[in-house]
Amino acid sequence: MGGEYLMNTIDYWRLGNNVRSYRMQRGMTQEALAEKAQISAKGIQKVEAGKSGMRMDTFVQISDALMVSMDVLAGRREEDRAALRHQEFFYSLVEDKTEDEVEFAVELVRMVFYLRKRYTAGGFGGNRQDA
Repeated sequence: MGGEYLMNTIDYWRLGNNVRSYRMQRGMTQEALAEKAQISAKGIQKVEAGKSGMRMDTFVQISDALMVSMDVLAGRREEDRAALRHQEFFYSLVEDKTEDEVEFAVELVRMVFYLRKRYTAGGFGGNRQDA
């Protein structure tokens, strides 16, 4: 069960925009980046257009050539990584459970959040509203 729940999608448009942005910040042409990354200029054009993916080795070469982490190029922020860690933790808890058990657990969590919000001012950690 576990891993199949994770949807690891990449926003190629965002990735392409980030490649273009970092390339321009460094004063590089598409041809200069292509040469430094050891790929074709046409390949850089396709990446920057953001219409399709690329091979992992191409992604690594562009990242290295721009001296920017792949996380940053992919547009992932710390919040994204934190959310992914939370998802992975949740999925590890339910990987051996039935669909009914998972739905029951999710409903319990929803109810806990609802009750917590209802009985605390400003969300978590506040004073009770009806005290």
